[in-house]
Amino acid sequence: MEQAVQASNPGNTAPAVKFALAKRQGFGKIGRPVTLVANHYRVRFQNKEIFHYDVVIMPEPPKGGHYGVIMETFKNHSDTLKNAIPAYDGHKSLYTTKSFGQLVELDVVLANGEGGELRRRVGKYHITFRQANKINLTNLGQYLAGDPVPLPQEALQVMDVVLRQAALKHFVEKGRSFFGKHFTTQPLDGGLVGYRGFYQSIRPAQHNLLTLNLDIAATPFYPDEGLPDFIGKALRQDVRDLDSTLSRNDSYADAARSRLKKLLKGLRIETTHLKRTYKIKSLTDMPMDVLKFDSNGEQLSVVDYFQKQYNIRLMLRGFPAIEGGNKDRKRYIPIELCRIIKDQPYMKSLNDQQRSGLLNMTCLAPHVRREETGKRGDELRGATRRDAAEFGIEINSLMTELPGRVLPAPKIKYQTQEECPRDGSWNMRGKRIWRGTKITYWSCICFASGVHPQALQTFCQKLPELCGQYGVQMHPQLAAPIANELNGNVEGVVNHQIEACKTKTKQSLELLLCIMPQRENKHLYASVKKLCELDLGIWTQCCLADHVKKCKPEYIANVILKINAKLGGQNSLLVDEEKKNLPLISNVPSLIIGADISHSRVGDDSGPSILSICASMDWPSFSKYEAIVRTQKRGSEIFEDLYWEKEDEQGRKQTGGIFKELLTTFQERVNRKPERILYYRDGVSEGQFEMILNNELGALKKTFEALGWAEQPETGSDEGPSSKRLRLGKSPMVTFIVVQKRHHTRFFPKDGQANGNTLKNGNILPGTVVDSVICQPKLFDFYLCSHAGIKGTSKPAHYNVLKDENGFSPDDIQKLTNDLCFTYVRCTRSVSIVPACYYAHLAAKRARVWIDSESLSESGSYRGGSSHASQGFPGPLIKPLPPIHGRIKNSMFYI
Repeated sequence: MEQAVQASNPGNTAPAVKFALAKRQGFGKIGRPVTLVANHYRVRFQNKEIFHYDVVIMPEPPKGGHYGVIMETFKNHSDTLKNAIPAYDGHKSLYTTKSFGQLVELDVVLANGEGGELRRRVGKYHITFRQANKINLTNLGQYLAGDPVPLPQEALQVMDVVLRQAALKHFVEKGRSFFGKHFTTQPLDGGLVGYRGFYQSIRPAQHNLLTLNLDIAATPFYPDEGLPDFIGKALRQDVRDLDSTLSRNDSYADAARSRLKKLLKGLRIETTHLKRTYKIKSLTDMPMDVLKFDSNGEQLSVVDYFQKQYNIRLMLRGFPAIEGGNKDRKRYIPIELCRIIKDQPYMKSLNDQQRSGLLNMTCLAPHVRREETGKRGDELRGATRRDAAEFGIEINSLMTELPGRVLPAPKIKYQTQEECPRDGSWNMRGKRIWRGTKITYWSCICFASGVHPQALQTFCQKLPELCGQYGVQMHPQLAAPIANELNGNVEGVVNHQIEACKTKTKQSLELLLCIMPQRENKHLYASVKKLCELDLGIWTQCCLADHVKKCKPEYIANVILKINAKLGGQNSLLVDEEKKNLPLISNVPSLIIGADISHSRVGDDSGPSILSICASMDWPSFSKYEAIVRTQKRGSEIFEDLYWEKEDEQGRKQTGGIFKELLTTFQERVNRKPERILYYRDGVSEGQFEMILNNELGALKKTFEALGWAEQPETGSDEGPSSKRLRLGKSPMVTFIVVQKRHHTRFFPKDGQANGNTLKNGNILPGTVVDSVICQPKLFDFYLCSHAGIKGTSKPAHYNVLKDENGFSPDDIQKLTNDLCFTYVRCTRSVSIVPACYYAHLAAKRARVWIDSESLSESGSYRGGSSHASQGFPGPLIKPLPPIHGRIKNSMFYI
């Protein structure tokens, strides 16, 4: 693809168009009514006038110390400050119900032990209060009542600060959640500790109300222990052995020192000999018994200095020292004289075991989660009573009761029969896939030790046998003998299998079955996928060794579903797809798009973000989704390269971009232009709705224009260009929906498991939808739990319809979205979000695998920057992904 000339938006030349957000068009009615309870507490408020003050504290207090300074100021200067009760956000904003002047400057001295998080630092502070605004909560009441006024964000901010302030006094804040040791704690892998806490957020709701959303949360913390103890656990090595390694003058010592620096950077510690606190910025490059510095004219090593100055005999002499001070006066602190400051959140990336441990801390059965959330609600109400009363806020003592509906599950069509899913799942027993693919040339490579040759033979015989039962034509004989590779030589063994296939059959290998080790297989997996998908054009199916040994028919059935989808087959379809009864999208050519953006992991400062878009290409079915993935500037939420335009050497306008590629591909596959587009966008927070809608819908509209599909006045119309009407079949009509999973709303059945309204584990039923009470008062949104929660408490997806040119009714869009969740090709279960977004996530994940593979990263950096830097724009280049091999590019290889 030619690169674009960058315009107003990064990577796009779509104009700065502004689209109005869609308004709610009523409520859904389809489905069996149920009564639910949500983890939202109704909040009532009085129409008070609030005074907003900007706060400046000089000098800047240490981290976490701002709140203590302000509270001490209001305590010592109560007369000057009119005995006001403040609500302070801990940073720059303070709210009161009393005005104490336009500009007030005060001094306060914090004595030893005052100010909580000041950690015993004595200090004099100068505080400036400058009145910034008056906030009338009447405006918030008008918005909630449905009046045509914008949402007063500052009024919501006041409510939020008031209700968070009490938590700030007692707990450690991380994001929008609070944690403390008196809640449950749990050891995590690598020496970390998981803290359980709670999330809280104030939200606008219907019926003239706000709600307080409370939920259980968990996050990792550093342990409250000596620094050497933590290092030993984190690096899984006895510190005495590590000390010996660090004492050496070789590459092993350099590597160990590098790991240590990465582990400790940013950590706050307290010295045990002087009780002083520091933040670790760097470590020395030499061991402490070698590193010397000038001490009153005498050259001493760090070890000798501490012996002479403090009579402390250091034991870990090979360790580097923590380096502080400045270039003129260095300060060296021995690691063994340091203790980690308590209640310190861990902000770096987690490994799989740590993530699993945290997940288990919040993976609570519905009745347990409801009970724990209720306890947090009682505690919060008690802690905020004084502040809430001052600002006229009242929190209900009970969770919010609300109506929901359970949508009927769609019927699934197979060759031999129709299936009516029960509780969101079904199986392949006695069924034949709707349209099976044909696999003639395939082979197997075992990368795992401990798998008996007979187990491999059995699995490779059972796979084509069951394929035949399910309607997939898989040749019973391998095109090349099973190969074993236990040394990780992926390229060598794959090429060997390719040549063996050519020798035996004179044909190219189509599919490789790869048996992977149960653990430590990430690098191996990445190497296999990168080599086969980018370089060779071979489909792969990876299977864990334990599953191969057990050879269960249910597992093999799932493998067959993946293989069939990857190689172009269609596992099933909805009965309504076959009968063309899907609302609005069955009667005319329609395209479903799923879009997601994947950011690099926490702690990875060089990895790019990955844009991923998947689009259905098989109308009137919606089963085959082709993917486009791109690297772009790290951390950017704005999609780049959706649409671009430039002039060629002859001055002719050239256009292109991801959307043009997708739309023209659809036209080629279906032989018609799409007339309706259903666009599901994942990974967007509420504050980004308008920005994302304007950018992505704007790029779509510009692409329609470039393709000659733009809206035009009807022939003979008197209306001018400012009020265009759609000419039938010209410009596709777009419904733009944001899908959110990173929220904290949960639903519980009001009466427990009574009346068949729950699964056996107490979770709400698949198909449960809510579009009232706690939903937006004006905007078009709904919560849908389309899956059966197996473990813990089910989390519904939150769908926000930002634009609806197609005119879906609430019932139509809710039922269609739920039905689509039964079409996910990898399993016989309904999934938690619409498959188009799920596929986009999988494709982005696959691109990340390619980037992470060592063979790919050797050839260049993926450091963030503009992908258009080579066109004369500032910033480092992002290395684009290599092209996907043409043989598999248009398939669902990422499944």
